[in-house]
Amino acid sequence: MFELLTVKENGKNKELAIRFGMNSLRLFTSATNRNLNDLESLGSNMSLEDAMQLIHAGFIDGHRKSGQEYNYNIDDLADLMDEDPTLIERAMAIFANHYNTESEGNVKGDQKPQAKRKK
Repeated sequence: MFELLTVKENGKNKELAIRFGMNSLRLFTSATNRNLNDLESLGSNMSLEDAMQLIHAGFIDGHRKSGQEYNYNIDDLADLMDEDPTLIERAMAIFANHYNTESEGNVKGDQKPQAKRKK
C-alpha cells in the first residue's frame, strides 16, 4: 500500500507516492548506516537528517510500488520542505500510521496497491 502526499513544487501542487514498508526501512538503514536493532527506537529523538532520509526512502519506495518515476534526491526533498514546511510533519504522520497498521497485522498482501490521498 502507498499513499499520495500532496506537496508544493514551484508553487504548484503535485502528488508524490509514499510508502513505509520493509524496503523503505532497508533503504533508510543503508543510507544512515543503521542496523535492524536501531529501528526499534526510530521516531524518537530523530535528527533532521534522519527524518529526511526516512521520508526520502518512503518516497523512493512509494514510487516503486506505484510504478511512477521518482527523480528527486535528498537536496530536492529539502527544497520541497522549504516550500512547504508542513511536509515533514505530514510525511512522519504517514510513517507512524504505516508502522502502526503493519504492526497490528492489518496489511493485506494479496490486494493490488491502492493509493490514499493525504493533503
